[in-house]
Amino acid sequence: MVVVFCTWLSLELIVKKALGVPLVGSMGLFLLITALYLFACTAVAVFLTTLARSIPQFGLLTIPVVMTMLMLSGGTTPLDSMPVWLQWAMQFAPTTHFVSLATAVLFRDAGIALVWPDMLALGAIGGVFFVTALARFRTSLAS
Repeated sequence: MVVVFCTWLSLELIVKKALGVPLVGSMGLFLLITALYLFACTAVAVFLTTLARSIPQFGLLTIPVVMTMLMLSGGTTPLDSMPVWLQWAMQFAPTTHFVSLATAVLFRDAGIALVWPDMLALGAIGGVFFVTALARFRTSLAS
């Protein structure tokens, strides 16, 4: 909730006031999407934690995963310029859906009726990683 609050504060004070960028979309919907994105990213991180045996190993495992998700999400490089197989593979990354949702809501004033498929995908990605991480964690406790 702290990150969601700081996101709201940054958008209001920095983006709107200091930079003067007009944001026409629903702030409430964007903050809900941000919370859903944080859940999905945390679930991915917890899953990666179950794969690593130590904190340094987790750090080394996180670098290629996070860098790949960020660079290929569509935020810095358009998804349309990527090969079709890579576009399809990036649909399993939460960052891809967040970039799409954020631009749709904040700049194009898209409502929930238009963005619910990406929200559902973001929730599903988080849910799958969370359930898988929970199962791996319970297995490791049992052995």
